[in-house]
Amino acid sequence: RPQTVREFGFYCLFAVLLVPILCAFGGAVARARLGDEFRVAWEQWFMGNALTHLIVTPALFCLLFAFLSRTLFPRKRRWIEAGLLTIGLVVSGYAAFHTESVRIGLAESRFYAPIPFLFWAALRFGMGGVAGAITIITVMAVQAALRGQGLFAGMSPDETALALQHFPILRAAPLYLVAILVEQMKYAEAETQKQRQEQAHLSRVSTMGQLAS
Repeated sequence: RPQTVREFGFYCLFAVLLVPILCAFGGAVARARLGDEFRVAWEQWFMGNALTHLIVTPALFCLLFAFLSRTLFPRKRRWIEAGLLTIGLVVSGYAAFHTESVRIGLAESRFYAPIPFLFWAALRFGMGGVAGAITIITVMAVQAALRGQGLFAGMSPDETALALQHFPILRAAPLYLVAILVEQMKYAEAETQKQRQEQAHLSRVSTMGQLAS
């Protein structure tokens, strides 16, 4: 589980960059034999794998680790907050993407409606929260792209695919940075608290030994 910027950097280096780069060569060669251009096939294959490991894989890992450690919102207030956050994401995502088949510009305020909820997820729930939030928004963006709505209205299939690939990357990168910094702060606080408890325990043992002597 990545809890520091260094650990998440290693994850991005191997899972998001190196492995997709190597796999894309095999996929591009296979597509080139079918008549597709090698460069275009390589780029599409790489972006598909990289986005999967940037968006879907972290969400699955965080959910798995939380389930195994039994720390998936142990308090009722956290469940309520997570529910409100999910509702806000769905409503704001619908306002941003599921409009009529008229293209909305980047300057329109409703396009940025999900951003406060994404930062809410990053600040309050760390990596697990932001991974789940980005997954929800990405699914809604994919649905809008398939229907040609909102930001993707009037685009050709190639333009839609390119915009759909760039959209989650631009959203995920800064949010993951915020979330990993939150995780790092929590990890540092936990380590400090653990050291204080160990020091207090050693101090008590030393005091009891002196009294016994």
